[in-house]
Amino acid sequence: MKTLLALVFALLMPVAALAADADQEQQHQATDSAKAWLALVDAGKYDQAWTEAGKQLRHAKQADWVASTKAMRGALGAVTFRHPGGVVMTKSVVGLSSGDYALVFFSTVFVKNAEGTEKVTMVLEGGNWKPVAYTAK
Repeated sequence: MKTLLALVFALLMPVAALAADADQEQQHQATDSAKAWLALVDAGKYDQAWTEAGKQLRHAKQADWVASTKAMRGALGAVTFRHPGGVVMTKSVVGLSSGDYALVFFSTVFVKNAEGTEKVTMVLEGGNWKPVAYTAK
């Protein structure tokens, strides 16, 4: 029996390693996509950021989203430093339909807030990671 369990365990280890590698690659891709999108927000290109966002974010009126994001970021000032703070993969996010999500966190220093944080909620849409929610404080 011990031999059978050892054999099953030995056979499952490579499968688990492949799954972990795939999850890590998805986290990396989601983080890279979030960084690229945040570059638009940092540059004040709010209309373009809205256009490049996922469908669920674009359900909000563009003018409303632009105004609220501009106000949020204006209160914090420009970004002086941003470092990835981790990714949480999930199938559900409160208030959004089920799907493949990555909650991408950043430790961010803003001109007016030395200890800021950002969270970009990304969804896998058409094979690409797209932002569907953004908070900064």
